[in-house]
Parts: sequence; C-alpha cells; structure tokens
Amino acid sequence: MKSPVAKLSFAALGIALVASIGFELSGLRSSEVSPVSFVSSLIALQLGVFTAWPLVAKRHGKAIEKIVGLFKEGEVTSLQDLAESLEWFKQNKKLEAPSDLALWSKKDPRLDVSLFSGNVPTMVLDHEQRILDWNPAFDLVFGYCQGIKRGTHVSKWFDHLDNFRRISKRTDKLYGEGILPMADRERVSFISSEYGRMVFRKIMTPVLNQETGRNIGWTVVLNINSVNKRAAFFTNLQARISQDTRSIRYAAAHDSIYKKSKSYKSMMMRHIDAHSQAQRVLEIGANTGMLSRGLLKQGKKVVAVENNVNLLRRLKSNIKDFPHMSRIVRQDPDEMRNLPTGRFDGAILNMTIHKFHFPHEVLRAAFECLKSGGKLTISNILPSGGVKKLHSHLRKELEDADQYQVLNQNFRAVCDYEVMEFEKNRYNLVTREELRALALEAGFEIMNEHSNLVDGHTQFLELFKRV
Repeated sequence: MKSPVAKLSFAALGIALVASIGFELSGLRSSEVSPVSFVSSLIALQLGVFTAWPLVAKRHGKAIEKIVGLFKEGEVTSLQDLAESLEWFKQNKKLEAPSDLALWSKKDPRLDVSLFSGNVPTMVLDHEQRILDWNPAFDLVFGYCQGIKRGTHVSKWFDHLDNFRRISKRTDKLYGEGILPMADRERVSFISSEYGRMVFRKIMTPVLNQETGRNIGWTVVLNINSVNKRAAFFTNLQARISQDTRSIRYAAAHDSIYKKSKSYKSMMMRHIDAHSQAQRVLEIGANTGMLSRGLLKQGKKVVAVENNVNLLRRLKSNIKDFPHMSRIVRQDPDEMRNLPTGRFDGAILNMTIHKFHFPHEVLRAAFECLKSGGKLTISNILPSGGVKKLHSHLRKELEDADQYQVLNQNFRAVCDYEVMEFEKNRYNLVTREELRALALEAGFEIMNEHSNLVDGHTQFLELFKRV
C-alpha cells in the first residue's frame, strides 16, 4: 500500500495534468511558460492547499462547533444572546491583550504589582493620564477626596493639591513639547484634613510595552518629605498596609477552607437551585468567585461585581474557563452604578449584606437590575451567631474531615481577616427582622425564608420582583 505522502503526490500530479491540458486547450497558458514548469507550479500549489486545508478547516470547524454548541446547550437562545456572548468573550480576552494594563491580572509582567503594597502613596495612570488604580497608602491620604475615582483624569487629583496651579501648568507645558521625559520629578504639597500639611516628591515614570517600547501608562510615586501630624499618619499607614497584607492572605486561603465546608457548599447550592430557571444572574460582592463558577457550570450567564483587588485576581482565575458567559465588573457594590436595568433574571447576595454602608440602596439597585418576575436570594450572617461562632462551626467541620491540621495556617488567615473586617471596620450584621424590612422597603416580596442554616448562624431569603 502506498504511503499517504505518495498518494497525495500522485493525486496532485493527476489534477495538475488534467488542469494543464484544460488550460492548454483553452489558450489560457502563456507561451512563455513551459508545460513542465507550469505543471510543477500547479503541483506545488495543490500540495500547499492539501497541507494547509485541514488546519484551516479544523479551526473554522471548531468555531462553528462552539457556536452550535452554545445554542444546543441553551447558553444562547437568540442572535442577541450570541452577540452578547461574543462581546463578553472579546472583553475578557482584551484584559490579556498587550496594549492594556490590567492591574488584577497576574499575566501582565509589565507592571510590578508589588508597588501596591509599598509604604508610600502610589497610583498608576494609563497612556491618556487617566487613573487606573492606587495603593493603600494613596487611599489613606487622597481616598476621601471628591472626584478622585478610577477612570477619571489625573487633573482631578491636581485640583486637590495646594500647589495645583503650578502642577497643571507644568504638565501642560510638558505635553505641549510632544516628547515626554523618561521620568519626571516635582514637588507636591497637600493640605490633609487629618494630617495637616503634607509635602511629597512626585516621581513619575513610564510603563512600557516591552515588545514595542511604546508608552502604555505611568506609575506615580509620592515619596514623603514631611507631614505635620507624622505619628498619626505613620500609625494609620502601618494599619492600612497590614490590612492589605491580610487581604492578600485571605484571598489565597479562602477557597481551600470554604470548599471543605459542607454547610457553605450547601448554602451555595441553595442559591444555585433558587435560580435554576434563570439565564442571566448578577452576583453582588462575588468574593473569590466560588459561587459564580458554580452558576457558570450550570450554564448561566454571570456578571460578578467585586471591588477588592486581591479577591478580583482569585475571582478572575476561578471563572477563566467561561469567557463567553462571564463578565467581571470592578466597583464598590455600595455604589452599583452603570449596570443595566431590567436585564437579569436573578441576583445574589451571598454572605455580603453586612459589608455595605447602605444596604437598603444596594437592595434597591438589585431590584432595578432585575426583570419583572426576577429573584433575589440573600444569605445573611446573623448577629446572634456572629462571625466567631461561624468560625467555630467551620473549624469543627475541618476537624471532622481530619483537615484542620493540614489547613491550620489557611484557616487562621481566613479568620484573622474576617474578624478584622467585622470588628475593626465598618461592617454591621443585620437581624432577621431588619433584613425582611429592608427587602420589603426595596420593593421585593418574600417567597421563602430559612433561618436555622449553618448551625443556626445564617438566614436565607428568597425574594421576588412582582411582574
């Protein structure tokens, strides 16, 4: 039996001879081209097509197979759904594109994320001088200033500086010259309501695309020269950096602990089962994305809202296998802005209601995001149990599974962060009655309620938006 290569060569020769006779009879072959070279060229062209076609067909075949699969599995039911799936896929892929700066993407080697654990105020700008993010030290000094938000131009920050006129004038001059300096250094002064006059030495350096050498952003580091209330500032700065370090450890340890908890997994299944008929689900305060991943596995489209940069990295990793079905929105759930109204069949608050400054506004925003007939499910840690009793229950589950000694360090990291958030931050637990009242005030009707979950420490509410 002839080899596949020999068969392919004979087939190419046969087709070439037939084609050359046809071209000869029709007069299409130029007299300047010899029959031998003409036939040889045809053979080479056909061999190239035969070799490349399986790869092309396979690639396009997979794409068509994927689109057909989305319809068959019910993930999309219309061309509008398909367009949305492709748009989400495009947005998620864009986060990995070399032209972007994705601060919570571990795959972007151009930006040293360790800057954000530094002990001096630091922020990152894109190439248009819009603020992408800042570290805990910057937040401590400027976080309360009006108008300073992610996505706004750095000039909004200039407006709050004591020497803002000189700063903005100097910036305009630099940009007017066309060629920007590789690094820029200048004095910045700021009057803080808490720490008095603060003087910094601002060092601004470019972030470069290492493949093209083009400037794609800026890091702005504010080295501290002087602070009026120095002791208070550095005490608070130490606390803020400690808090951020605990957050990093918490994000790394969270899933290893809660995946071992039967009661927590049972709680997640309550949420998932309640939204069995939903196509699009909004998770508010998605944490590390364990629940979002569970929803995606059930074929739901999920928009996950989270603000903590350390949790976002874990969230992104947990749902990376569903780029056409998922979208991550980075924003403080307390604000809940720029989300579509009347778009979702379901919404979830999984053990997060205690984190909000204004829970009634979050519930009202969730109400607006839901379609008529949509559901909101809430799991609420009750004050009668509290976070410490919840941790005792988690520890018992780990001990019963003979996992406590193995996961002792992770368990401590989880408990340390959650206790800090509950006791030293702004978080407040709400009672059963308070949560029911908040839900009714937001416009929901109560469908079901379970109040003795997780050893009596958690309440589960299933709410309904009337048609």
